[in-house]
Amino acid sequence: MQRPTLVSSGALASAISVLLSFPAHADPPTYQIKDLGTLGGRFTEPTDINDAGQVTGYSETADGQIRAFVYSDGELMDLGSLGGGGSLARAINEQGQVAGFSITSTGLAHAFLYDAGTMTDLGSLGASSFGNDLSNAGQVVGDADISTGQRHAASYASGEVADLGTLGDSSSSAVALNDAGQIAGTYQDARGTHAFLYSSCVMTDLMPGHVSTLVGKRVINGAGQVAGSYQADTGTRGFLFQNGALTDLGTLGGDYTDALAISGSGLITGISAGTDGTRHAFVYSFGTMTDVGTLGGTASIGYAINDAGTVVGEAQRATGELQAFAYVNGAIVDLGALLTPLASGITDSVAYDVNRFGEIVGRYSISDPADTTLPVKHRAFIATPISALFDRLLEAVVGVGPGHSLENKVREASAAYSVHDLRKTCKLMRAFAHELKAQRRKKIPDTVALSLLDEAQTINAAVGCH
Repeated sequence: MQRPTLVSSGALASAISVLLSFPAHADPPTYQIKDLGTLGGRFTEPTDINDAGQVTGYSETADGQIRAFVYSDGELMDLGSLGGGGSLARAINEQGQVAGFSITSTGLAHAFLYDAGTMTDLGSLGASSFGNDLSNAGQVVGDADISTGQRHAASYASGEVADLGTLGDSSSSAVALNDAGQIAGTYQDARGTHAFLYSSCVMTDLMPGHVSTLVGKRVINGAGQVAGSYQADTGTRGFLFQNGALTDLGTLGGDYTDALAISGSGLITGISAGTDGTRHAFVYSFGTMTDVGTLGGTASIGYAINDAGTVVGEAQRATGELQAFAYVNGAIVDLGALLTPLASGITDSVAYDVNRFGEIVGRYSISDPADTTLPVKHRAFIATPISALFDRLLEAVVGVGPGHSLENKVREASAAYSVHDLRKTCKLMRAFAHELKAQRRKKIPDTVALSLLDEAQTINAAVGCH
């Protein structure tokens, strides 16, 4: 799509002519969808996204290796390895640091921390180790082999590996942590799996006497609230642990709830059974459980939720296939339908995570029967709400230039977009770019102006301002 250059009066007149051809209240696009690409091979699998829109995960290289990556500013970067053939990233923090595990030159898997171009081996308590999550301070948690052959929850910080221990004679694993250093995980005994919270050097069983579980790195928030599931006499139930007390989340009317993620504000999502036995994604908020619904089928599941209550996951269509969805402002959006321009032969999709701006990362599957070794290929996508593009630009432009003129233009353009007035949106974005260019190298530093112009052009392309 051609972007406006704003370099001559003739170009400006031509662009204005195009803008005038826009219907004033056309139905605008809701998301900007991008394929993350691959590292030269056949598949890419995302695992996490931060608030800057950086994505991490793993992808196949041209020579068939699996490597950890970071996707940033439209580029997929190979993070390398610890000397062996492969690596896999599981989490990225707000500083762009990445945690996961890699094969070393001796053939063992070791946890790593990737920071500013360098992958650091975090060591082990014995043979292998794995990194599952990291804080914004760069603390990594996961698990590692110990001398007895068991695997113990482990924390990696300040160049040292700490054995977090376990409860009883059992294995354990740390799955998530917050910036306060509180760690959530599970341990295993003869009865099964049990959820724990490790805080102030003490490991506490969250559901004494019950089998319980935590799934993934989204189960604990900054306030130390933990969401998980346990086996009650009547079946599987979701729980919220906060301030030393447990709350049963209830159900959507049936006999089953599994809590999978909690937001910073304490909203919870997962899957719950209704009175008819079908299982749907839900939002739990201060004692109330709301059914997210489906895409026309009978099932859905929520994998992540942000503070605004946006839920992402996968849901069944009436035709039976599972597709990625977003639940926004009480309505469910079929993200799978938005993926169709990316490739032919898409069979299904799933959304894994959502950041505070509502950006969503997930993957879709492509059927390729001609490739007998990998007949179904996974590819990663990022779906950015157009409103998030405006929000980012607004954050960046506050205090830039004389007065509030630039800031006001972005606010007005965002408001026009929200009421589907594309003509006014594009007119205001063009005025924003004109003013920015006029102030460039005068009252606005060149690097700042170029960065803001790039963000504005991204919005123009996403909205359709020619």
